[in-house]
Amino acid sequence: MDPTETFTAGQVEDLTDINPETLRVWRRRGFIPPNPGGGWARYSFGSVVLIGTLLDLTATHRLDISEAWDKFVRGAGDFYIREAAAAALNGQPDIWVVLVFSDVREGGRSWKLIKTDDPATVYRDMKAIRSVLAINVGDVARGIIARIERLEGSDDDDAE
Repeated sequence: MDPTETFTAGQVEDLTDINPETLRVWRRRGFIPPNPGGGWARYSFGSVVLIGTLLDLTATHRLDISEAWDKFVRGAGDFYIREAAAAALNGQPDIWVVLVFSDVREGGRSWKLIKTDDPATVYRDMKAIRSVLAINVGDVARGIIARIERLEGSDDDDAE
């Protein structure tokens, strides 16, 4: 897969199973970065993985989209998710993004976002852990890559 490839909204819907209206609302509310070139919406592979990650956080982990965005994406989380997408494209080990809630406030907040290849290691440095939410972003990225390959394969079958 070409890492510079971009995807239409319809392709993103096929790759992530996101509802078209949800995609429009998330984009309008700023949860998904705008198209740098303007014009019709196009999404990078990193943006598609971000969408897949947000879907997992809201569906599987039952976070509200605003909370998922605030705690997982804003700041370093966006970089971690894009880094995990690039690692998956290059066949590198999975990257996990882990949100740790603690009873001890550090820097004015009671949660911490960590990037790791081994989520078990996050427990060593934390005090008074209340809960942990870990998502294997590499796994999300590989799932999207597999869907891209299947869709490309079905396009090849259609051409014959």
